[in-house]
Amino acid sequence: MRLMQLLRVLILLLVLSTMAAAAAPQLTHVSVVAQGNATTLTLRATGAFTHNEYRPVDNLLLIDMPGVSAGKLQDRDRSVQTPGVKAYRIVSYSSANGVEVARVELHLLGHPDIKVNETKD
Repeated sequence: MRLMQLLRVLILLLVLSTMAAAAAPQLTHVSVVAQGNATTLTLRATGAFTHNEYRPVDNLLLIDMPGVSAGKLQDRDRSVQTPGVKAYRIVSYSSANGVEVARVELHLLGHPDIKVNETKD
């Protein structure tokens, strides 16, 4: 009897953890639009997300979104040739603590100024 209760609890925990993993936001859309001398990159996901930007070298901007899945956009590689932006690539990896991270690698032209704006929707 006790073994059956333990088994039920374990199954419930497994189902709940699977549901939690499935509920993680997924990257759904990347848009790159030139407007005069500026380029606007828009990222959309199925839910709210946080992000971190890194610029390890002048011609590369990395945008990491912890807890977000790259989904169908995984390994997307696009040449865009807009002001300040040459191309982008989407990859994913697991962080040291096991959290999935969707990353946008933005390949830059020259030394463009980068401004990040967050908006709803």
